[in-house]
Amino acid sequence: MKEKNPTIEIWRFVASIMILMCHLYYVGVEEDYPFSLTFIFVEFFFILTGYFSYVHISKDMDGIGSLKNKVTYALRYVINKFRKILPMTVVAILINYIIEYAYRRNEDGVTLFRFWQQLPFDILEVSDLYTEPRVVPLWYLSVELFILPLICLIILQKKYIRIIISILVPLTCYLVFGVNNLRNFPYDYLRGLSAMLLGVLIGEVTEILKKKIFESKHKLKISLIFYSFGNILMMATVFFSFYDLNIMALSLANFVVGLTLIISADVVSTQKIKRSAAYLGSLSVPIFIFQWVVGTGVLCLDRVVGYFYSPGLSVLWRSIIYIAVTILIAMGINHIRTVRLKRKAKMNI
Repeated sequence: MKEKNPTIEIWRFVASIMILMCHLYYVGVEEDYPFSLTFIFVEFFFILTGYFSYVHISKDMDGIGSLKNKVTYALRYVINKFRKILPMTVVAILINYIIEYAYRRNEDGVTLFRFWQQLPFDILEVSDLYTEPRVVPLWYLSVELFILPLICLIILQKKYIRIIISILVPLTCYLVFGVNNLRNFPYDYLRGLSAMLLGVLIGEVTEILKKKIFESKHKLKISLIFYSFGNILMMATVFFSFYDLNIMALSLANFVVGLTLIISADVVSTQKIKRSAAYLGSLSVPIFIFQWVVGTGVLCLDRVVGYFYSPGLSVLWRSIIYIAVTILIAMGINHIRTVRLKRKAKMNI
């Protein structure tokens, strides 16, 4: 198993926190708050998905011949990817429904039926196509579920075809629709496709840059320059989002160039840094999946507190509980996963 890039793992964690902060509106924070534009970090996750898909699939490309084999491989790749996160999403969705039902049960039967009939669509990750999803951030996963097979097939094409598609599709999409937070079909799917193709393009470019840096006499200097400048660009996006500067196109460019430079740089890290970065990176997916569920729980708690002490929890307390509990749940899930992997490793010895 190839070692993960520590810096990318840290940025995965940062991205999940930025999206968590973006969703503070759900627990009552006003719309003009700092971090209100950090939805752009969803693009970062899409780009990473495209890049990692490129890295994984490119290793197996030589052994895949016919179109039928390519389609089979693409579907198997997507199934394996979603099999790892499906238990978490099912648990998150069920908890969200139970919490919502707890303070909706007095509604009429027709309303409750419509409420529960959305559950299968949410669990199958297709709610964004047919209904309003209860766990809003999971629209990202529903887009991935349908777009990833296409991304896999594009990666499995000849190199020049792959590069042309990875340039033309994102360029056309962002020029026509701009960089925005559209989540209605088919714009959300075009958004996901374009960002993932940018990740594929990053994979192609980094392969070339890594080779050039490796052959250079000034390998260390170039790597340090790339690494430093790449992180500065990534931090600039956080700065833009925090200060509510609506420069989404520039933020997207920062992701593309910053990631390309960071991945291309051959910077050595200590084992302690690698372990810490890997741990932070492992929290990103649980944070992303459970944040909305925790928000629903916080709103329910606010109603309970408000029943005894009007007017309930302050916005500050709702925000603190929302952030802290989400991170704690992610840490708990990661601990359980680590224990299970250790047990499995012992059984295989």
